[in-house]
Amino acid sequence: MTSSSSRHPSGARQDPTRAFLAILVDDETRHALQHCQDELREIDCDVRWTPPEAFHVTLQFLGTIDRTRCDAYEAAMRTALAGTSAIGFRVEGLGCFPDRRKPRVLWAGVTIGADVITAMQGRLVEAMRPLGHEPERRPYHPHVTLGRVRSSCGLRELRERLVRKVGPSPVELTANEVCLQRSRLTPRGAIYDTLLAISLHGALGGRE
Repeated sequence: MTSSSSRHPSGARQDPTRAFLAILVDDETRHALQHCQDELREIDCDVRWTPPEAFHVTLQFLGTIDRTRCDAYEAAMRTALAGTSAIGFRVEGLGCFPDRRKPRVLWAGVTIGADVITAMQGRLVEAMRPLGHEPERRPYHPHVTLGRVRSSCGLRELRERLVRKVGPSPVELTANEVCLQRSRLTPRGAIYDTLLAISLHGALGGRE
Protein backbone atom coordinates (compact mmCIF):
# COMPACT_ATOMS: atom_id res chain seq x y z
CA MET A 1 0.00 0.00 0.00
CA THR A 2 1.45 3.34 -0.96
CA SER A 3 2.04 5.67 1.98
CA SER A 4 2.14 9.00 0.15
CA SER A 5 -0.36 11.68 1.14
CA SER A 6 -1.65 12.17 -2.41
CA ARG A 7 -0.83 11.32 -6.00
CA HIS A 8 -2.03 12.84 -9.23
CA PRO A 9 -2.30 11.19 -12.65
CA SER A 10 0.04 12.51 -15.31
CA GLY A 11 -1.27 14.48 -18.27
CA ALA A 12 -3.36 17.62 -18.47
CA ARG A 13 -6.47 16.03 -19.97
CA GLN A 14 -7.72 12.48 -19.87
CA ASP A 15 -10.72 10.50 -21.12
CA PRO A 16 -13.65 9.94 -18.72
CA THR A 17 -12.65 7.39 -16.12
CA ARG A 18 -14.57 4.79 -14.06
CA ALA A 19 -13.56 5.28 -10.45
CA PHE A 20 -14.30 4.35 -6.85
CA LEU A 21 -13.10 5.17 -3.33
CA ALA A 22 -11.43 2.33 -1.45
CA ILE A 23 -9.16 1.06 1.29
CA LEU A 24 -6.42 -1.17 -0.09
CA VAL A 25 -5.24 -4.24 1.84
CA ASP A 26 -1.78 -5.48 2.74
CA ASP A 27 0.11 -8.60 1.63
CA GLU A 28 -0.83 -10.67 4.69
CA THR A 29 -4.52 -10.04 4.03
CA ARG A 30 -4.16 -10.83 0.34
CA HIS A 31 -2.49 -14.15 1.16
CA ALA A 32 -5.25 -15.12 3.62
CA LEU A 33 -7.99 -14.23 1.15
CA GLN A 34 -6.26 -16.08 -1.68
CA HIS A 35 -6.01 -19.18 0.53
CA CYS A 36 -9.76 -18.94 1.14
CA GLN A 37 -10.34 -18.72 -2.61
CA ASP A 38 -8.20 -21.82 -3.16
CA GLU A 39 -10.32 -23.77 -0.68
CA LEU A 40 -13.55 -22.63 -2.36
CA ARG A 41 -12.16 -23.64 -5.76
CA GLU A 42 -12.20 -27.26 -4.53
CA ILE A 43 -16.00 -27.12 -4.82
CA ASP A 44 -15.62 -26.65 -8.58
CA CYS A 45 -18.14 -23.83 -8.53
CA ASP A 46 -18.48 -21.40 -11.45
CA VAL A 47 -17.04 -18.22 -9.96
CA ARG A 48 -15.01 -15.41 -11.50
CA TRP A 49 -12.42 -14.95 -8.77
CA THR A 50 -11.01 -11.55 -7.85
CA PRO A 51 -7.24 -11.41 -8.52
CA PRO A 52 -5.35 -11.01 -5.21
CA GLU A 53 -3.74 -7.78 -6.38
CA ALA A 54 -7.23 -6.29 -6.78
CA PHE A 55 -8.49 -6.99 -3.22
CA HIS A 56 -9.84 -3.86 -1.51
CA VAL A 57 -12.63 -2.53 0.68
CA THR A 58 -14.89 -0.37 -1.50
CA LEU A 59 -16.13 2.81 0.16
CA GLN A 60 -18.11 4.27 -2.73
CA PHE A 61 -18.45 3.48 -6.42
CA LEU A 62 -18.42 6.78 -8.30
CA GLY A 63 -19.02 5.67 -11.86
CA THR A 64 -17.52 7.89 -14.54
CA ILE A 65 -15.48 10.88 -13.39
CA ASP A 66 -13.59 13.60 -15.25
CA ARG A 67 -9.91 13.23 -14.39
CA THR A 68 -9.32 16.92 -15.06
CA ARG A 69 -11.25 17.52 -11.80
CA CYS A 70 -8.88 15.51 -9.60
CA ASP A 71 -8.13 18.63 -7.52
CA ALA A 72 -11.84 18.86 -6.64
CA TYR A 73 -11.93 15.19 -5.63
CA GLU A 74 -8.81 15.62 -3.54
CA ALA A 75 -10.29 18.66 -1.75
CA ALA A 76 -13.56 16.80 -1.06
CA MET A 77 -11.73 13.73 0.26
CA ARG A 78 -9.48 15.82 2.51
CA THR A 79 -12.48 17.64 3.97
CA ALA A 80 -14.34 14.38 4.66
CA LEU A 81 -11.29 12.76 6.23
CA ALA A 82 -10.18 15.71 8.35
CA GLY A 83 -9.25 14.53 11.84
CA THR A 84 -9.57 10.84 10.89
CA SER A 85 -6.80 8.68 12.31
CA ALA A 86 -5.57 5.39 10.91
CA ILE A 87 -8.24 2.69 11.36
CA GLY A 88 -7.50 -0.77 12.70
CA PHE A 89 -9.91 -3.41 11.45
CA ARG A 90 -10.34 -7.17 10.98
CA VAL A 91 -11.27 -9.15 7.87
CA GLU A 92 -12.75 -12.62 8.42
CA GLY A 93 -15.63 -14.96 7.64
CA LEU A 94 -17.54 -15.63 4.45
CA GLY A 95 -20.72 -13.99 3.22
CA CYS A 96 -22.57 -13.16 0.02
CA PHE A 97 -24.91 -10.74 -1.72
CA PRO A 98 -27.87 -10.69 -2.07
CA ASP A 99 -28.54 -13.83 0.04
CA ARG A 100 -27.54 -17.49 0.49
CA ARG A 101 -30.41 -18.82 -1.67
CA LYS A 102 -29.05 -17.06 -4.74
CA PRO A 103 -25.51 -15.84 -4.04
CA ARG A 104 -24.04 -13.57 -6.71
CA VAL A 105 -21.11 -11.94 -4.89
CA LEU A 106 -18.87 -13.79 -2.42
CA TRP A 107 -17.04 -11.72 0.15
CA ALA A 108 -14.96 -11.70 3.31
CA GLY A 109 -16.47 -9.37 5.88
CA VAL A 110 -15.05 -6.60 8.01
CA THR A 111 -15.89 -7.26 11.66
CA ILE A 112 -13.86 -5.28 14.20
CA GLY A 113 -13.61 -1.71 12.95
CA ALA A 114 -16.64 -1.97 10.65
CA ASP A 115 -18.48 0.78 12.55
CA VAL A 116 -15.55 3.21 12.20
CA ILE A 117 -15.17 2.47 8.49
CA THR A 118 -18.92 2.88 7.98
CA ALA A 119 -18.90 6.28 9.71
CA MET A 120 -15.98 7.41 7.54
CA GLN A 121 -17.74 6.10 4.44
CA GLY A 122 -20.79 8.20 5.30
CA ARG A 123 -18.67 11.36 5.44
CA LEU A 124 -17.08 10.57 2.10
CA VAL A 125 -20.48 9.94 0.49
CA GLU A 126 -21.69 13.35 1.63
CA ALA A 127 -18.50 14.99 0.34
CA MET A 128 -19.07 13.43 -3.09
CA ARG A 129 -22.63 14.81 -3.48
CA PRO A 130 -21.54 18.28 -4.71
CA LEU A 131 -19.43 16.51 -7.36
CA GLY A 132 -22.53 14.78 -8.72
CA HIS A 133 -22.31 11.38 -6.99
CA GLU A 134 -25.43 10.26 -5.14
CA PRO A 135 -25.24 7.50 -2.48
CA GLU A 136 -26.53 4.02 -3.14
CA ARG A 137 -29.86 3.11 -1.58
CA ARG A 138 -28.53 -0.17 -0.20
CA PRO A 139 -27.07 -0.09 3.33
CA TYR A 140 -23.29 0.00 3.35
CA HIS A 141 -21.53 -3.19 4.47
CA PRO A 142 -17.70 -3.08 4.43
CA HIS A 143 -16.23 -6.19 2.79
CA VAL A 144 -13.63 -7.53 0.37
CA THR A 145 -15.06 -9.17 -2.75
CA LEU A 146 -13.65 -12.67 -3.32
CA GLY A 147 -15.52 -13.51 -6.52
CA ARG A 148 -18.73 -13.31 -8.52
CA VAL A 149 -20.92 -16.38 -9.12
CA ARG A 150 -21.59 -16.97 -12.83
CA SER A 151 -23.85 -20.06 -12.81
CA SER A 152 -25.47 -22.68 -10.57
CA CYS A 153 -22.56 -25.13 -10.93
CA GLY A 154 -21.49 -26.29 -7.45
CA LEU A 155 -24.06 -23.99 -5.86
CA ARG A 156 -25.36 -26.51 -3.32
CA GLU A 157 -21.98 -27.04 -1.67
CA LEU A 158 -21.23 -23.35 -1.92
CA ARG A 159 -24.42 -22.60 0.01
CA GLU A 160 -23.32 -25.08 2.70
CA ARG A 161 -20.03 -23.20 3.07
CA LEU A 162 -21.94 -19.94 3.36
CA VAL A 163 -24.19 -21.38 6.08
CA ARG A 164 -21.09 -22.45 8.02
CA LYS A 165 -19.41 -19.12 7.21
CA VAL A 166 -16.21 -20.99 6.42
CA GLY A 167 -14.01 -18.15 5.23
CA PRO A 168 -10.51 -16.76 5.62
CA SER A 169 -8.71 -16.86 8.94
CA PRO A 170 -9.05 -13.56 10.81
CA VAL A 171 -6.54 -10.95 9.65
CA GLU A 172 -6.02 -7.65 11.43
CA LEU A 173 -4.73 -4.69 9.45
CA THR A 174 -4.61 -0.91 9.45
CA ALA A 175 -6.08 1.54 6.96
CA ASN A 176 -3.54 4.36 6.67
CA GLU A 177 -5.06 6.02 3.61
CA VAL A 178 -8.13 6.25 1.41
CA CYS A 179 -7.62 5.91 -2.33
CA LEU A 180 -9.40 7.16 -5.41
CA GLN A 181 -9.03 4.15 -7.69
CA ARG A 182 -9.39 3.94 -11.46
CA SER A 183 -11.09 0.86 -12.92
CA ARG A 184 -10.11 -0.22 -16.43
CA LEU A 185 -12.20 -2.98 -17.99
CA THR A 186 -10.31 -5.61 -19.99
CA PRO A 187 -11.24 -9.03 -21.45
CA ARG A 188 -9.54 -10.58 -18.41
CA GLY A 189 -11.47 -8.45 -15.94
CA ALA A 190 -11.04 -5.08 -14.29
CA ILE A 191 -7.60 -3.61 -13.61
CA TYR A 192 -7.27 -1.05 -10.83
CA ASP A 193 -4.72 1.68 -10.23
CA THR A 194 -4.53 4.62 -7.85
CA LEU A 195 -5.27 8.20 -8.91
CA LEU A 196 -5.16 9.77 -5.43
CA ALA A 197 -4.14 8.46 -2.02
CA ILE A 198 -5.11 10.60 0.97
CA SER A 199 -3.37 9.88 4.26
CA LEU A 200 -5.51 9.36 7.34
CA HIS A 201 -2.88 11.13 9.43
CA GLY A 202 -4.23 14.67 9.06
CA ALA A 203 -6.10 14.70 5.77
CA LEU A 204 -6.23 18.51 5.59
CA GLY A 205 -2.49 18.90 6.05
CA GLY A 206 0.05 19.63 3.35
CA ARG A 207 1.39 17.03 1.00
CA GLU A 208 4.20 14.83 2.20
